[in-house]
Amino acid sequence: MVKAKENKEPIFVEPEFNEKEFLIDERNRAKSTLMVIGMAALLGLASGYMEIEGYWYLATVIFIFALLFFFKLLQALRIHIPKRTGQKFFLFASFLLTWVVFWIIALNPPLNVISSPNVSLQQDNSNSWTGMASSNGQYILTISPHAASYSIRATFSYVYKITDANVSLMVNSGTYSILSSNFNNGYLYFNLSQESLGITDYLHITMVSNGKTFTSTQEVFFNS
Repeated sequence: MVKAKENKEPIFVEPEFNEKEFLIDERNRAKSTLMVIGMAALLGLASGYMEIEGYWYLATVIFIFALLFFFKLLQALRIHIPKRTGQKFFLFASFLLTWVVFWIIALNPPLNVISSPNVSLQQDNSNSWTGMASSNGQYILTISPHAASYSIRATFSYVYKITDANVSLMVNSGTYSILSSNFNNGYLYFNLSQESLGITDYLHITMVSNGKTFTSTQEVFFNS
């Protein structure tokens, strides 16, 4: 009678759980995740700033470069890299999503204001500045028979401080001539010459705030 061959394959033995090593690994993972998220947040804000300043192509190149060499970047910065593939993917995804989210945040209020300043005109009325009446988008300037010119000032409403401004007057269709003006304490002072009844002056006001230039066109209608 032939004896059955004995199964000599080794029996799998589950390795002993090392709690200390597990806790150290989890702590390193948490630390590296926080560092990666913080780094991505700063890079996202920087990318948004570069795009606002017109260097969107540079921000895009840096973004692609960082994604392609993500783990080499972590090695250079001596940031712990997880051993498991799933954990590596989570770290990469956190980096990518955080960068994109903070890039978007940097491009929108309150970090970035995309609207233009509001401009309103006031008239010197017996040494007192009063708001000019308006109708259908035009300011109304009442002609006085004894006046050769009128003192006007432009006021600005904006989230940032207006640091400079000037004004031009349309003299021909589409052609503007710079008026003599004085920008002082956030107001733009200038004079308008007497015009005939029914004439409309088109004022092109240029403003500078936070390193950006804005323009606004105001219409002044000469009325009796």
